[in-house]
Amino acid sequence: MKNKVTASSNSISGVYPVTFSFTPRYPQWTPPNVVNPPHWATKPKDIAQIREELLATNVIAVDLESDRLYRYYPRTTLIQLNIAEKIWLIDPLRLKKRTLTKFLQQIFSNPRITKVFHDGRQDIADLKREFNVRVKNIFDTSIAMRCMGHSFLGLEKVVKHYFGITLNKKSQKKNWGKRPLPTDMVLYAQLDVHFLPTLYHILTFELQKAGRLALAHELFEFTERTQPQKVTVNYELYQAVLQQNPDLTPRQQLLLRRLWILHEKMAEKVDRPPWFLFRKEQLVKIVKILPKTEDELKKMFPHIERHPKMFPKDLLHQFIETIKSINALPEKKVLTLYKKEIENAPLISMKKRWITEKKNKNDVKFTPMQKKFYYILIETRKRLAEDFSLDPDIIASKDALKEMARLGLKNLYRRPRIKDFGLAHWDLFGDRLLQIAENLFHSSFFENKD
Repeated sequence: MKNKVTASSNSISGVYPVTFSFTPRYPQWTPPNVVNPPHWATKPKDIAQIREELLATNVIAVDLESDRLYRYYPRTTLIQLNIAEKIWLIDPLRLKKRTLTKFLQQIFSNPRITKVFHDGRQDIADLKREFNVRVKNIFDTSIAMRCMGHSFLGLEKVVKHYFGITLNKKSQKKNWGKRPLPTDMVLYAQLDVHFLPTLYHILTFELQKAGRLALAHELFEFTERTQPQKVTVNYELYQAVLQQNPDLTPRQQLLLRRLWILHEKMAEKVDRPPWFLFRKEQLVKIVKILPKTEDELKKMFPHIERHPKMFPKDLLHQFIETIKSINALPEKKVLTLYKKEIENAPLISMKKRWITEKKNKNDVKFTPMQKKFYYILIETRKRLAEDFSLDPDIIASKDALKEMARLGLKNLYRRPRIKDFGLAHWDLFGDRLLQIAENLFHSSFFENKD
């Protein structure tokens, strides 16, 4: 192929400058083939310099790293910006929160600057949760890939497809809260934004050629509304554990519930994710074996002694005392508490780990007719996805289908504005959606749905 870019090495060794050898599919959009050492932003003067550099560009690439795998309350620990092929690593752990917050709000709320992410939902949620940032004008390369019907969505696969470069993603789950960061992690952070500006140009060209650019931008707007997720005691996981272990007696279920809450409090106190202490299978094992002493518990799980800071003596004592107290209850009392705490208390009241979007007040139950029409819309979306060779979620989210079901088929002919299904969706899918839904509505498919 023409325009092959040649460099001394295509290995990612962690030694600067890193060079590549690649043959881009779009030679007119060639990313820089050298990754130089990054520019660190650890002081207010660095932020001032970035602010000046932003005046000369209208496209930047963005990525965030956090320590969510290592802390109960996760923090953003690194922010990567690619500004005109110059990569900045902003260190939130060394900058004042107020200074950084003001800067980030200015950048991300500025509609003049296109912010290129790759699967940016979590990053957008973290920016809102931690810095109260409202993100505007994004381009998400992962969503763009989905709009083109591609099934390979991870950044490493996308880069391999377009540039022939294999990224090393081993640093993804490392502790990004440690300082100083080793060279391999720094390089990993740089490469997460190194190719994004070029991908932005390539995918914009492909989307425009396919007539799906407006669809992609509408999905980008939906993504900008991403909210931080509510995290309390993981009740859904607790319920799943109960379903996976139907042999648990009422006493064991009651004990599991008490230990589940205590386990969460332990995790919060030592500032670690709950699974760092005990995994769900281990909690089930505890309620079945019922260790009577802390030593017995340590024999069951040797990691307790290997990580004494994660298991303070007072918390381990509470764990054992909870087991003893539930085990000592008479059967009648167990059944009374079981009925009160499990059958009649479907929610666990605990302090929220971070804020969440308020529940939609219009989220009401379906009427029988709406429920049947919802089944039709699910099938309609499936057939549309096959017609357009797209993921069903690109056609319409389940929330959009629920809103359509409540409106009814007659109202859909007016092409109403629906959350997660805007004008671009109607233009691209509307006629075919109404045609399929109409046919199914008058077919035996509709009659067979309860």
